[in-house]
Amino acid sequence: MSSPAPHNHPDPAEPPFLIPADSELPPCSTGRKLLIGFLAILLLAAGITGSLALFRNRPVVQRKIPPVFRTSVRVQILGSTTVRPVIEVLGEVVPAREIHLRPAVSGTVLMVNPNLRPGGFLQKGEVVLRLDDRDYRLAVEQSRQRLEKARMDLRLEEGQQAVARREFELMQADRKKDLDQLRKDLILRQPQLAKARAAEETARLELEQACLNLDKTVLRAPYAALVRTREVSVGSQVTPQSVVAELVGTDSYWVRAVIPRSQVDLVPLDNGERQAAEVTIRSLPKGSGMGWTGRIIGLLPEVESHGLLARLLITVPGPVRKNDRLLLGSRVIVRIPGRELVACFRIGRDFVGPDNTVFLADADNRLEIRSLTPVFQDRHWLYVQDGLQDGERLIVSPLAAPVDGMLLQIASTGPGTTPYPND
Repeated sequence: MSSPAPHNHPDPAEPPFLIPADSELPPCSTGRKLLIGFLAILLLAAGITGSLALFRNRPVVQRKIPPVFRTSVRVQILGSTTVRPVIEVLGEVVPAREIHLRPAVSGTVLMVNPNLRPGGFLQKGEVVLRLDDRDYRLAVEQSRQRLEKARMDLRLEEGQQAVARREFELMQADRKKDLDQLRKDLILRQPQLAKARAAEETARLELEQACLNLDKTVLRAPYAALVRTREVSVGSQVTPQSVVAELVGTDSYWVRAVIPRSQVDLVPLDNGERQAAEVTIRSLPKGSGMGWTGRIIGLLPEVESHGLLARLLITVPGPVRKNDRLLLGSRVIVRIPGRELVACFRIGRDFVGPDNTVFLADADNRLEIRSLTPVFQDRHWLYVQDGLQDGERLIVSPLAAPVDGMLLQIASTGPGTTPYPND
């Protein structure tokens, strides 16, 4: 018995429209090929047409001459004049007169002036201290007694001389010739008289010395002075080698100021033909105090330790006042009016670059960078006598990137001064 033949039913898991991998593709129809070719030609024509349209409508670059760029600046017209710069230097206050006060005689201190203390004032001739003077009073009395004895001896000798002269005249009348000079002096007691007179003079000088030593037991201030130090008290034993106090004269002080050697020629010194100029002195910090007026004495013969600075000596009268005083050892600012500078240009420091260069606008309105050599300079000004001409234009506005020869546009023109105070 034969088994029934299997039926070929499709697998429901496989889609009926898929073509097996090993089967051949169905052939493409002619109409379909023509359609594909037409579409390709259409796309190519569209691309060519678009490219031609872009080419025709491309932007055209036109060559133009770039505009000339000019930097806008403000300038000032330079003009020379005669100026007198003010030299500002630092100085130190030192005593004009100072003394280490010592007694002239030895003794015990009995009294000390209450003003004999550091910072105290003493008037000229005021008693500083008194020594025990009893020994010196006794010495005066002894000298006076010796002088009186010498005077009595002189009077006795003068009386004996009168007797001797009378005897000599009687002897001379009996003799036929004169005696020699030596025998005559001895007979008239001339040596004895000279000795008595010398003894009287010695006693008188001893009395004067004793009186002088007595006066020296009272020590007085030699001049109006300020007491720096005091070394004695009541009961101290002093000798002529003992320092009683250190005094500083208050009539005037000195200021030793240092100045660059290059500026010494600008200082008006006393040369016999004219008197040195007055200077203004103020204590540091700047602006404090009432200020003083001094006068330059002269230029000291030595320079500062490094050899770059010279030293001026200035006298300041009346440095001690009721409301304000100039303190010894303090640092001060000295303002000295310098010599007149003829045909000088004064330029503000804000308009001067490194290495003392300035920016000028030439006749063609181009930038000129010029280096200058100043004769003097301070915090505010540069003083120049060479390197500039009247009428030249100084650029007073800032330049970000200055280049020599760059074109300029003059925005405004002003006078050749700057708004700085001259102090």
